[in-house]
Amino acid sequence: MMASLYNMSDQLALDNWRYNSFRLIVINAEHVRNSITIRSISADGQKVFNITLGPFELYQFQTNGSDITLYSNASIAVLLTHPCVETTGCDCNMVVSHVLPQNLWGERFVVPSVKNLNTAWLQVTNTTKVSLNGRNIKTQMSNSSELIPFPELKNASQFISASNNVSVRLISPGLVLELIPEAMFAACYLVQMNSTEGEAVIIAETASKDNVYIDSKLLQSTGWQPIPYSNYSSISVSFTGVHVIWHPTSKMGVYRFEKMESGIPYGSPAIILNEDPDRDGCVADSAQFKTTIDVMTWPQSHHYCLNISYQLSTPSSEMAQKEMTNFLQNNGSRGYLWIGLRRSLFTSEWYWKKGNDGEYSVSYTKWADGHPDKPLCAAVSQDANKEFSWKSVSCCTKLRPICYKQGKYFSDMTFNTLYDHFSIRLTHGHRN
Repeated sequence: MMASLYNMSDQLALDNWRYNSFRLIVINAEHVRNSITIRSISADGQKVFNITLGPFELYQFQTNGSDITLYSNASIAVLLTHPCVETTGCDCNMVVSHVLPQNLWGERFVVPSVKNLNTAWLQVTNTTKVSLNGRNIKTQMSNSSELIPFPELKNASQFISASNNVSVRLISPGLVLELIPEAMFAACYLVQMNSTEGEAVIIAETASKDNVYIDSKLLQSTGWQPIPYSNYSSISVSFTGVHVIWHPTSKMGVYRFEKMESGIPYGSPAIILNEDPDRDGCVADSAQFKTTIDVMTWPQSHHYCLNISYQLSTPSSEMAQKEMTNFLQNNGSRGYLWIGLRRSLFTSEWYWKKGNDGEYSVSYTKWADGHPDKPLCAAVSQDANKEFSWKSVSCCTKLRPICYKQGKYFSDMTFNTLYDHFSIRLTHGHRN
């Protein structure tokens, strides 16, 4: 890394000390004592030393031009930092770049197009000899990095692939950006801009690019650009403040960029909130289910769930049924449990009962053979052999209820609610 940046500098006579100021910050990411081995290889030979970090402690050290490998007993985060990397025009820019662990490397990447980026290289780190888009990357060692000029980025985002797993960084004077492997694409991201000239680069599957949401609104734009040799398209969206970008059915890549007063860009991958798509938005707190050992009638079950700020489970779609059955499979017992489905005394039509007043029509059902019959209430089987089917049951029968609390979604939250939610999760020790 230091040699790469030194060669890119406008002032090649610049003393090496500026580039020897790179540091690695190692953060223990778990609530355990963590033993870490650091192996450093330089012209002076190999050095190995060990450190022990307590829960969430950090350690930093100067790199001194070495090739460094870190091995850890538990999860760690590693940041590459420099207080003042040389940029064009004798300016400098602070760099903080997240270094991906080897198990998160990938073979396929989309390199985002960045405004005001006149010169760019790809730094490819690999453990075996690889080819990148058909061009051989010659490696002399089992662990090495290669710097490749990348002028193609001036016009649009580009797709690249490697023959084996690699780590790829986009490097320009003043910018170090770890690229997101396709395998790490996710469904929901948090984007926070600190200036009034921020932009997000969104990379989505071309077939579903028109279903990208920003907060609770659909992104409607004709600015999407197809990325050659891939099934992706990209778009740049101007931003200020805090926003959630999500997709209901597929995964994406999202980067955030801002620029200094000199016009030099800086940025990073956006923060992943959820990996898996959800048609209702970006999940902050997952839906929850709860039951009890006590048996009761359907009306008693309805009030019991409301009293604990839940409601009787209403599996009104195939996805909701699957969500409920995942809970039932892990609950361990058999028999039937009340759900929030009952029949009107006046019309004999079935309806979902939600809360105190809400009544909703029924479009999806999972009735067992021979049901529904004459009884006015419904229960779900906890037996997988019966495919968790429903049957009609007399409302006065005493069964256990299955209560449900709807999930909360980041995409429905205001900025203040987002801030409060993250503050609460951090206060209670939650980690995302």
